[in-house]
Amino acid sequence: VSHIGIDPTRFTRALQSDEVQQRVSELENQYSGKSVIGGVDDLDQLKGISLKLMAFETLLDSYRVYRNNLVFIQVAIPKKARVKNFVQKEIRRLVDRINTKYGSDNYRPVVYIEKDISFVERVALFRTFDLLLLTPIRDGLNLIPYEYIAAASTGKGQLILSEFTGCSRALSGAARINPWNIEEIVQRIDSTLQEMQAKPD
Repeated sequence: VSHIGIDPTRFTRALQSDEVQQRVSELENQYSGKSVIGGVDDLDQLKGISLKLMAFETLLDSYRVYRNNLVFIQVAIPKKARVKNFVQKEIRRLVDRINTKYGSDNYRPVVYIEKDISFVERVALFRTFDLLLLTPIRDGLNLIPYEYIAAASTGKGQLILSEFTGCSRALSGAARINPWNIEEIVQRIDSTLQEMQAKPD
């Protein structure tokens, strides 16, 4: 993968470091017994974060089995030149609505992280995610899926990518979806999670 800008050995070294292993252990304990969907994007209207949240809400609306058992961790990295106030507000409103509707004292369905994160944290999160969901409505070269593959645990590493993600065609193992089609995203998340649960450990 190095020819398109990620260094796999950097991830291998990071995964062997005490710092990453400790953080992975903390995250696995925190989300023990739950499936984890992840997203890492710039806080940008074109990344379709609101579409992801709407799909996640519809998933919880439609499939009771995922309530209390599924967590969506979304990292949104602010880039000053591109952060639109209305986009930020819409995302926060959706996060609050989902967490109010389905959350409890010991369960928060959406964990929303609106800040830049360290490389250590990124690798540890990738290691924790059962699947990565990216729903940009327009995209250039996006290295996040490659980083996720480099860091993901064995048996995880599932990708659901918008057909507009820059690398979606290059990653033949990824499930491709239309980010505007909420029902399609919901069905794909459900089928991917079911397939993962059906696989022997």
